[in-house]
Amino acid sequence: MTANTVAAFCLGAAVATASAIVAGQPTTPYPGQMTEARVKIDNRGSSESVPVDVQAINVREPLRVEVINGDASHPTVPPVLVRSARATWEYATTTVPAGQDAVAALNARGAQGWELMGVTLPATGGMTFILKRMR
Repeated sequence: MTANTVAAFCLGAAVATASAIVAGQPTTPYPGQMTEARVKIDNRGSSESVPVDVQAINVREPLRVEVINGDASHPTVPPVLVRSARATWEYATTTVPAGQDAVAALNARGAQGWELMGVTLPATGGMTFILKRMR
């Protein structure tokens, strides 16, 4: 084989590879239009977990999500193991003057989503309650 033959063969292989790559790309009706988003997450173990946050999605129609979790129609798919995200809390204090009903004050705050977390020792002006609620 001559050097020209080898060069022509390499050039032809490069052009064929580039054509195959370009032909395999997803196309859209208009230039600049986004392609359809499709994501498949295939975890093969607990070390391959993928956090997903879909709070800031801008879509015109509801986001369709399919989770196969021990469904009888998919007997070969094991259940999806989930765990709760870490809760973040906000805290507040409420002071109930001596002589007033502490239960009524705590029930009012409980209706706003607060729960009693602790009580400080009685101060001169009454008792102070420490409250928390999920953000």
